[in-house]
Amino acid sequence: MLTPNELAHNLEELQVAPGSTILVAVSGGADSLTLLDLLVRLRPRLQLTVGAVHINHELRPESVAEEQKVRAYCTAHAVPLTCTHWPVAQHPASGIEAAARKFRYASFAAAARAGHYQVLMTAHHRDDQVETVLFRLLRSGDVHSVAGIRPRRDWQGIVLVRPLLNYSRQEIRAYATMRHLPFSDDASNADTHYSRNFIRHEVLPQLRARMGRVDEHIARFARDQQGVLELADMTVCHYLGLLGPKTDEFSWKQLQNEERSLQLQVLTAAMRRCVPDVSAKQLAEILAALNRHDGETRRVELARGQIVVVRAQQLRVQQVAAATVATPATQVLTQLDQAVPYRGGQLLVTRHLQPGDEILGSVAGDFPFSLRTRQPGDYLTLANGQHQKLRRFFINEHVNAADRAQLLLLVHGSEVVWIENLALNQLFKPQSTVRIKANLVLRRA
Repeated sequence: MLTPNELAHNLEELQVAPGSTILVAVSGGADSLTLLDLLVRLRPRLQLTVGAVHINHELRPESVAEEQKVRAYCTAHAVPLTCTHWPVAQHPASGIEAAARKFRYASFAAAARAGHYQVLMTAHHRDDQVETVLFRLLRSGDVHSVAGIRPRRDWQGIVLVRPLLNYSRQEIRAYATMRHLPFSDDASNADTHYSRNFIRHEVLPQLRARMGRVDEHIARFARDQQGVLELADMTVCHYLGLLGPKTDEFSWKQLQNEERSLQLQVLTAAMRRCVPDVSAKQLAEILAALNRHDGETRRVELARGQIVVVRAQQLRVQQVAAATVATPATQVLTQLDQAVPYRGGQLLVTRHLQPGDEILGSVAGDFPFSLRTRQPGDYLTLANGQHQKLRRFFINEHVNAADRAQLLLLVHGSEVVWIENLALNQLFKPQSTVRIKANLVLRRA
């Protein structure tokens, strides 16, 4: 059962000493108000200094009432409160979730520095941990990402602590109800267009019904994975020392007899020192080249004009001259059945198919359309009307970083309606209100 005594025990385990100054991130939901209330009840006993920070993202009409409830609680319990607004004028056209998180944590850091707080606490709980592990596993498969949410870590010159990770959403909500806390529910958390909400409302209930202790097992996995990764990092650091002092050039000879799985972890750490966004596909190609012993020189193209050259188990990262990378010229379609050259044929938007036409996709929107490569600000429109940055879509679809700059797009302004060689899934269905509905086809001469 969640009690002040339980929280006091958790704080001791997390090395939060009596007399600490603690800033609590309070959204107004049951989770964060429960954490704040528990700390308020422990305040005299542990001689804590407790403050709160609330971010009004101005994304929903209900945010005004939610802020008022937080203010009322903090006033009634003598908790200093910092409220920060994210003005609508600053909201981006796409990638709003990531931008909101960035603004939120920047505001937390600013409030902590201004109030001289030693510890920032957030109310992440066991359900959050389970959802995070599954989401990251399904999105990337990266071994480091599935370690989940860390209960304590150094961050921005302070300590970031999540003391409720061992408790479920249900336990926390029961506490908030019992204490009559003025919490609010965010209706957007029920929208299963978002992947995390889909996992929460569709995937996990079925897993729990079939397998019972899913949450407990995934939470334990996340805890154990963090320890395993710490041990693995020590091993990787040892092997990185064997590669030599340079980050863009090294010999692989001392690792040639190691297991491929270990080689991959060391290579990943070594490459990310100078190429942070190297992809899994590129790493696999580089590792295969390093393990060839035929004396041939092999090259693997990276992003931003970089290339990896491998010969005789020597690896070198070098820059390719900008002039060697050709960028296709932009071509503009201003009306139906206007054709532009493409792949040895003609690309056009048409309602009248001819024998032999290869349908590349459907198009809904207004002319003009442009056929070009990616540009800053490009985005896709989700079926629910929200936007997603093209960069995020490429990451979700595991598109090789070296290929992203070369793929041709059909765009209306900065809105992407078609991507070469990629199918836009159901989240990117065009809206029904647009005027032009036709096929994008390749018509060969």
